Amino acid sequence: MFLRYLLELRVINEDMCIDAYKRAQERNKSFFDFLIKKECLKPTQLTDLIVANLESGTTVGALLKDYLEESKRSELFNEYLKTNQSFYDCLIDLNFITSEKLTSHHEEYKKKIPVKIIKIEDKPVVSETANPFKAEFLKTFSENKLKKIQKLVLLMMEETKKNGQASNYLNSFYQELHLIHGAATLAGVQTLSKYLANFEEEIEKIIQQEEAVVHEWINLNHATLDKFIAKTWEYRQKESA
Repeated sequence: MFLRYLLELRVINEDMCIDAYKRAQERNKSFFDFLIKKECLKPTQLTDLIVANLESGTTVGALLKDYLEESKRSELFNEYLKTNQSFYDCLIDLNFITSEKLTSHHEEYKKKIPVKIIKIEDKPVVSETANPFKAEFLKTFSENKLKKIQKLVLLMMEETKKNGQASNYLNSFYQELHLIHGAATLAGVQTLSKYLANFEEEIEKIIQQEEAVVHEWINLNHATLDKFIAKTWEYRQKESA
């Protein structure tokens, strides 16, 4: 994948990767934190939502409809996605690499990349021995996170149909997978970690290509994306059992 390519060129090192990953985690707050910052939701209202979630079993995201209209939620969610910083944005912010150099290396990297359908291995899901980071993994890959990545796939498809900027949503989808991947690796959930790493590698081949190439990839792989999300959640649920 592109990150491995940069490491092999010694453009960046592993310590830089760790620092950039930590920065991305710090910067990319939850959608609810974003709503509170925008004064669209009060902290007390979020508490009420959490209580209602525990009592009814309905997701917090679904309960949010009582506070914000659908059109306003979509508008705010799109704005929220634009504030998220990718791992590569953080490499630049930390002055580990310039934007120009990153773009140049990516141009070299993507020249030999074909657009193809991703194959999903249908292996049985089993729980693994995990370390003390397991709780953090389960917290990171929450039901809200699941809803978010599902929403991103829907937005990707909508933008592709409109011939719009689907790459923005693919980039956000990649960022979310990267955070889940990091948490799974720390927790010792190696099968899921490898599964996510392979999928990230496929997305990295496409993510900064021309919009037409991104659209072609999404059209080829939209069913695969749904299956991939379902499989990753199956892994997550097995660990929480």
